[in-house]
Amino acid sequence: MVAFLVIFLSFVIISCVYLYKLNKIKPENYPPGPPSLPVWGGYWFFLLANYNFTHKAIEIFSKRYKSDITGLYAGSFPVVNVTGYNLVKEALTREEFIGRPDIYATRYRSLGDLLGIIFTDGYHWKEQRRFSLRQLRDFGFGRRFAPTEELFESEIKALIEYINTNPSPEDHDIHCKKGRVLIPELFYGILSNAILHMLVGKKFEDKEMRELGRSTLRFVRNIDTTGRALSITPWVRHLAPQYFGSKPLIEENERVRDFFMKLVEERKKTMSDDYYGDFLDTFLGRMHDLQRENAELGSFTEKQLIWTLVDYFFPAPNVIGPSLNMLWAHLCKYPEVQTKVQEEIDRIVGRSRLPNLDDRKNMPYTEAVIRESLRVDPVVPVNTPRRCLQDTTLGGYYIPKNALILISIWGANYDPRIWKDPNEFRPERFLDEDGNLLKKDHVLSFGAGKRLCAGETFARNCMFLMLAGLLQNFTFRPVGEAPDLDDKKWGFICDIPAFWVDARKQQMASTRIVIVGAGAAGISAASRLIENGFSNFVILEAEDRVGGRICTRRLGDGVVDLGAQYCIKDSVVHRLVKDLDLLEERNVSTHVYHSQNGRLEESFVKKLQDKVAELYHRGEVKNVEWKQYLEDHFDDEFTNLFHDERERLLAKDNFDFVKKLMLRGTGSICLNGVYGAASGEFTRDFSLQWKTHGYQVFLNFLMKKHRRALQFDSKVILKSEVTKIEWGGECGAKVICTNGLQYLCDCVIVTVSLGALKEQHNTLFSPALPTRKQKAIEILGFGSILKVSFCFSKKWWSDNDFAFAWGEKDLKDALREGEHPWMTNCMGFCLVPNNSNVLTTWFVGSYLATLETISDGVLLDGAHWLLQRFLGGTFRNITKPVKLERNSWCTNPHFGGMISYETLDSIRCGVTGEVLAETLVSKVGTPQLLFAGEATNKVGYGSVNGAVLSGFREADKIINFYKRN
Repeated sequence: MVAFLVIFLSFVIISCVYLYKLNKIKPENYPPGPPSLPVWGGYWFFLLANYNFTHKAIEIFSKRYKSDITGLYAGSFPVVNVTGYNLVKEALTREEFIGRPDIYATRYRSLGDLLGIIFTDGYHWKEQRRFSLRQLRDFGFGRRFAPTEELFESEIKALIEYINTNPSPEDHDIHCKKGRVLIPELFYGILSNAILHMLVGKKFEDKEMRELGRSTLRFVRNIDTTGRALSITPWVRHLAPQYFGSKPLIEENERVRDFFMKLVEERKKTMSDDYYGDFLDTFLGRMHDLQRENAELGSFTEKQLIWTLVDYFFPAPNVIGPSLNMLWAHLCKYPEVQTKVQEEIDRIVGRSRLPNLDDRKNMPYTEAVIRESLRVDPVVPVNTPRRCLQDTTLGGYYIPKNALILISIWGANYDPRIWKDPNEFRPERFLDEDGNLLKKDHVLSFGAGKRLCAGETFARNCMFLMLAGLLQNFTFRPVGEAPDLDDKKWGFICDIPAFWVDARKQQMASTRIVIVGAGAAGISAASRLIENGFSNFVILEAEDRVGGRICTRRLGDGVVDLGAQYCIKDSVVHRLVKDLDLLEERNVSTHVYHSQNGRLEESFVKKLQDKVAELYHRGEVKNVEWKQYLEDHFDDEFTNLFHDERERLLAKDNFDFVKKLMLRGTGSICLNGVYGAASGEFTRDFSLQWKTHGYQVFLNFLMKKHRRALQFDSKVILKSEVTKIEWGGECGAKVICTNGLQYLCDCVIVTVSLGALKEQHNTLFSPALPTRKQKAIEILGFGSILKVSFCFSKKWWSDNDFAFAWGEKDLKDALREGEHPWMTNCMGFCLVPNNSNVLTTWFVGSYLATLETISDGVLLDGAHWLLQRFLGGTFRNITKPVKLERNSWCTNPHFGGMISYETLDSIRCGVTGEVLAETLVSKVGTPQLLFAGEATNKVGYGSVNGAVLSGFREADKIINFYKRN
């Protein structure tokens, strides 16, 4: 008992003395950190902070001691931890910190020697790094090399075929059935062979490469905590070699060494003196040259060669493989990201060939996804330990010579001072407002400075080719739940466990699609789908006809268009039908009649019209509505066009005419569109008209193209108003109609007008649309124009159009005392091609709802009154029209108007029709709810051209997605 007490007290006294001396040795201004305890010093506190993950322990220390630099003593040698972007980058790039520590972990990694290039420093390291990089660049390690790229392409093709076939029993550990594969094990073969092709010029069986990769991975996973413990107290390996991990680590390392040793021995027997086909040849050739010259071999030894081969092989299974593992995990967790990458692949590359490195510069989103994955999950979260080469300072703290420097890459990649919302996976952070890749890449996952990972270019190229090549052909879904991104394996390499995915390829014809709306956008989408083999669709139309705002009706001796009428020159519509002799130039002059002054001179009118067109073309969006701008600047813009006082007064008296020109262009009831926002007719060349049959002939063209192959008419179900679209589920969407019919589908293309969405979106969609899309629906403008066509018993007019301009006093009188005040909103009357007894007019501004609902007789009387009021002095035989046709866009809830436009609120909020076009994906990442229509398209905004392009666009999204899958 006495002896025990003596021993115990002695231990306590010795420990106290040890602690006192150990804590006294901390130099002045050493980074803040924990005190030292017996044996492992402050490392005990490091383990308590986080035993498994060094980078998390560093972050805990940083918060605890309120410093990006913290320090401790592990046993007797100093350790400095660095986090935070700026200090991490400084530590990575400064010359004083490029050394490597000579500790047990770095020696037993190469079985007792300091060899290779990863864990060495000094002259031999510089010599070997310089030599190896110079040679490997010639084989594609740091730059483009056609044979290596061709090999990688052939390997990806083989991998695609492998995924698509039924696996053999011996492959069930990574490929248990057709399309079901294990990530990242699937990649080890192709990655290992890509690097070995440069190193030793050979390709090996995938199974052998997977085993070799696993051996290196098991070693590096355990070297972190085990290696640190053995480096502080190397004698513990003799006490419990199995428990402390030294024996298993050495066994794994010997397996890898033996593989390359065998290759070296084989090559020594067969290599040629005049042919160097790979890195192994060049190194042996260098050794041979030195021996022949009787020169000192220096670092050019066989042992060095073997461990250099190991070091360059190391990144393929141990860095690129785990990086792809984390990338695929993010793709499974965020299927919408996968969809966007696939859309970019289809847009840039298509499907006729695999993506290559030439495509990389044109695929910014794909590159941004890779960058973000490397940022969020650096698989080497703490850079390989550095050694300080001389006494210095960092961040204001003293760093002693030979201090071991632990640099947290994770801390740099998550620094909130650099990264907004660092915990979010958001590839868009690497793109500018135009979707271009930002030049500055702050991600430090591969290090920086002279110790920058030599394989960075190779790794990034591999990741791009693998991602683009496989997503071009497959959509990946996890088997069961998406992998847990926080369930990481601890060690030097930090990634999640392997997980199974299904690589899906689906038949196009089986994809169930519902198109809501049979207007130009809906018919165009259906046409494009049929062309590409998608026939399992239905078009639900609330009206009793096809066409939407294309509405052609018979009147008089021909037809009239009550909606879209003229064709834009060089538009998609024009290009599709230009060889069918359906269109002709519209060469008709317009005579403008003033309420007091009669017919206005053409030169006078042209100046006004040109000025209106110029205002639309300025492209100078201002923080003011058209109405306000015209009121404030009418004299500056229009009156001052003229110098003659009479013309100036006349110009001032044509404010109503100018306003109507503007109203026709914007479709806005009260000119509340935004000055300078490019929408409306004046921004386009509407110089073509349909010879016969009206605009409907274009839709007939789209539908007739496919009637032999498919009963197109049977796909359109009229009088089927949709009341509910249930979306967002894993099993598809459900579309419910007022007639009781329900449709289950994979995709819904909503082509209804913006006006209808304004009225119905709150009840139409379940769940509700995202706030961003709701806001776009609510603040974008949607106006109307009333078009009325009048048929007369005989023609009494000349072959030109007529426009009416009310003088200020006459307009007030007509509104106050007139029998037909709503007729003051009439623009004038236009000829109708091939219909000699019909004139068409447009009504703009207020009163549109009234004009749509008053009786035909009242409207016929009003037209006759207006014609007499303006043209009675020119034509003595004006007759009352006998019949009319008109639209009802404003009061029809299926339309709610006719033309979309940007408002002051939408400009201020940065909301455009492109927000409406954003696809909403299901929980499993399929494009489930899509939006088309003229309001969604940047090109042709407010026109049939825009509607057609939008239909093609949304159909292409579905086509491209399911062709991949």
